[in-house]
Amino acid sequence: MENVIKFETNIQEYSLNDRVSIVFSPTDIHFIEEVLTTFDEIVSLYDEYQSDVKQINGDDPETDAAMRIYDIAHKADADIRGKINSVFGKDVCTPTIGGRSILMPAGGLPVWANMLLAIIDKFDAQLVEEKKKTNSRISQYTEKYKKRQNR
Repeated sequence: MENVIKFETNIQEYSLNDRVSIVFSPTDIHFIEEVLTTFDEIVSLYDEYQSDVKQINGDDPETDAAMRIYDIAHKADADIRGKINSVFGKDVCTPTIGGRSILMPAGGLPVWANMLLAIIDKFDAQLVEEKKKTNSRISQYTEKYKKRQNR
């Protein structure tokens, strides 16, 4: 097709642990806001989960208490997976960690936090790179403009 205009969008494909691909622009303010909002929502859910577990009465028979803890953990796992998956419009949790809990600790943090923080790290790095490119590119245009103004 002759009338095609192509331009840079900075939309990139990333692989989560070489198991599932996600597509986003690490400089898209809407996507950044969505991820950060989701992160905050999950922190609240995780805190609720921790609080609910602590409130389980020790007077209950051990099996009852254990079942309630499992129920809380399963609900928290499903809720957190749902929030993460909704950011990408597809299931990214199951291909990445299978049926294991998104709450399980790994490297000192729950897996959900590791996943989202790894994505958030792309924002900072990419924004710095884009700013460098933008600054030099803008200076090229402003220099041309200044030269024209001096004529």
